[in-house]
Amino acid sequence: MNAFEQSVHDALVRRGCTVLRNGWPDFLVFTPGGQQGYALELKRGSDRLSDAQIRMHAALADFGILTHTVRPEGVDALLRRKGRQLLFGSTLEALNGRVAEIDGLKRRLDQAIGDLRADLDSTTALFDEHLSGQKAPPTNAREPATIAELFDRTFVHGDDGVAPEASHPGTPNSAH
Repeated sequence: MNAFEQSVHDALVRRGCTVLRNGWPDFLVFTPGGQQGYALELKRGSDRLSDAQIRMHAALADFGILTHTVRPEGVDALLRRKGRQLLFGSTLEALNGRVAEIDGLKRRLDQAIGDLRADLDSTTALFDEHLSGQKAPPTNAREPATIAELFDRTFVHGDDGVAPEASHPGTPNSAH
């Protein structure tokens, strides 16, 4: 890594991110039209996945990108079975692995949906409070207590607490 890449890497790690650089699959494959895709790792003979590749494949699976490891003899077998749709690595172990990957993705999606619903409930309560003039009980400890706080946090001050420049007349930070 050059100095700039290292500084970006270190900043992301300090924020609690997991940062992977090595272990990318040989190919990212997209079907015509781009509706489906997968990663493809090619191995010959007794080659095995490295630790970096195993970590990267697991990370890609968390994002719903399945990685298939294929050997030349596997490709030959697929070509001999023309006319049948087969999954790469369609062994019982591979299919069980795919089920586990999809289960992991489902858990992440369920969590994201739950978070969005909580945010929607909090925002709805704040707007109800604003319309009725009564303060609603907080539904989530990380949410602001009033519409004004929500507005300030979202539009007036960024995540770093610094007010961004307003580009439209009439906004709270506008110089117009």
